[in-house]
Amino acid sequence: MEAKRKNIERGIIEMKEKIMNFLEERTKNEVGYTTLSRNQIMEKLGIKEEEKFNEAFKELVQDNKVFFHHSSEEKINYDGSIFEVNKIKYFTNKDKSLEFKNNYEKKLEEIADKIKETEKVKEEKLSTLSDNAKLIYNTYKENVGNLVYLDSKSVREKTGLEFKDFVAAQKELSSNKVLFMTKISKSNEEKFVLIDRGDILSKVLKREEIKENIKNKEKER
Repeated sequence: MEAKRKNIERGIIEMKEKIMNFLEERTKNEVGYTTLSRNQIMEKLGIKEEEKFNEAFKELVQDNKVFFHHSSEEKINYDGSIFEVNKIKYFTNKDKSLEFKNNYEKKLEEIADKIKETEKVKEEKLSTLSDNAKLIYNTYKENVGNLVYLDSKSVREKTGLEFKDFVAAQKELSSNKVLFMTKISKSNEEKFVLIDRGDILSKVLKREEIKENIKNKEKER
């Protein structure tokens, strides 16, 4: 029994060394971390014993040899709803892990402050716009809920505006950076959506660009 216990302990020690050597090599970069998941690390090391791997990894964290940072990134579904993708970064240098954590939290605060300031400026601009522009914006805000954009057609129908009046007012909103319009696509469907945040607009445009590039590559095959 004692011999078996010692063999298990020896196996854990060897596993820790193997993991540590791998992580130290992978974090020898400018940012000081790796974004590989535990499963990916196991795969690259050719490790099959998941239980032993997890125990070794846990001990490395407890021994302050491996550090990690959890975060989540918001992704946008076609219907405008949000889903989160969890991310983790592993460090072998404590100072670099703390530096990253501090910078990350500072960046989140800056983003939140920028959104508040943008909303304030937007309200000031909105007060100078036409009644139709105000109607569109207020209708959008009343109906957007937890979504990040709305179908422009549904907003127009709710406002009761004629098409030409809606288009003119929407151009007014876009030129003043209050409410943007862009086209999105899915399979054979296309539609125009309204977005009130510049950062969301950038994400949507990037998503559509990636989809278009994939579509073009498939056509070339």
